Parts: sequence; C-alpha cells; structure tokens
Amino acid sequence: MAKEELEATKQAAEANELAQLAEESVRDANEQLESTLVKVRELKKEHLTEIKSLSSPPEAVRVVLAGVVIMNTDHVKKVGEIIMQNVPGQIGKKEENYFETAKRYLLTDPKELLDILMKYDKDSIKGEYIAKIE
Repeated sequence: MAKEELEATKQAAEANELAQLAEESVRDANEQLESTLVKVRELKKEHLTEIKSLSSPPEAVRVVLAGVVIMNTDHVKKVGEIIMQNVPGQIGKKEENYFETAKRYLLTDPKELLDILMKYDKDSIKGEYIAKIE
C-alpha cells in the first residue's frame, strides 16, 4: 500500500509540474498575442496595399503572412484554396505558397483583413493550425 501511495504522490507531483508549465506557456502566449495585437492596431490599409504590390517580399513578410494564412485557413477556404507551387529541384513535389494565397484571398480587401485580424477568436484556434505554425 505504501508503494502505491508513493507512486500516486510521484504522479501527482509530475501532473502539477506539467500543469504549471502549461499555465506558463499559456500566459506567455497570451502576452505575445497582446503585443501582436498592439502592432496590428498600428497597421494601416496602405501598409497592406504596399505588401500586396511586392513581387518578391522580404522573408519576414513571407513568414508573417504564412502565419496569417494558416491561422485563417477556414476563411481562405471559404473564398478559395491554399495555392500550391512546385518545390524547386524536386520533381512532382508541391508546397504551400502562402504569399500568393495571402495576395489572392486576404490582401485583396485590406479593410476586411484588418477586421479579421482584430476580431480573431484566439480561444478557438485549432490545434492543427498551431502545429503547422510551429
């Protein structure tokens, strides 16, 4: 019986540690989200129009738009689809082209995109989207 109690105590301690780590991760994620929302509020329609006009955007722009497309996949699929492109040097292999997808389905109406970003439901993010972003 003492052995079972010891094991149960050990498992409870591990569970508490995992719960604490999860709470810290959520707190960190929410802080980052709030910081991001501050930056989103600073975006102007003209900024998004300029991004759309880029033929070869900087990598940071590509990464951010990839995240925006991934997190808004449901919206994109309502109006179109994720655009695929051939992988250079790999015949028959395709990958997502998030920049072209963003240009075609999100950046066409900068005001709507700003609205989508400001009203994003952070409490309903699908696990598959989080995994894809990671």
